[in-house]
Amino acid sequence: MDAVPTEPAHQAGVVAYYDTTSHVFWHLTASDEGRRLLAMERRSAVSASRAVLDFDPGAAGPVHLEIAFEGASLRAYASLDGSSWSPLDVPVDVSELSDDHAGLLRFTGAFAGVATVDVAEHAWTAEFSDVSFVTSEPQLEDGQLQVVEAVPAGQASS
Repeated sequence: MDAVPTEPAHQAGVVAYYDTTSHVFWHLTASDEGRRLLAMERRSAVSASRAVLDFDPGAAGPVHLEIAFEGASLRAYASLDGSSWSPLDVPVDVSELSDDHAGLLRFTGAFAGVATVDVAEHAWTAEFSDVSFVTSEPQLEDGQLQVVEAVPAGQASS
């Protein structure tokens, strides 16, 4: 992804999404002073939080983002060159991105994707390229779901 956000309202990145009230969004944005930074927004049916992440995306140039399941959690990774990957924060429990979370009537299922947001309605652009989704075929053994293959960060291919 390549983008030059100039204010906190500009956000572009990868998202694990249930709906507008339940999602985790790892994104490139800007500080109030216009410096690029990576942040994570986490919303559930009962709470919301936002944190700046310990990764310097530099002043310009592409930032590669990836999310990968680790059991019932998701972990995000970032890279400036597409080869050397750094984990962003800790794995995130994604049970809240479920039809069964918070005792509410919900039925959409969870999604993964890319997103660009401008909550201030100013014009800006984020360019996504080489987007891919890699999955493993689920396997059942004695009625239990088994993970067959995990793809290490930075090794997904299209």
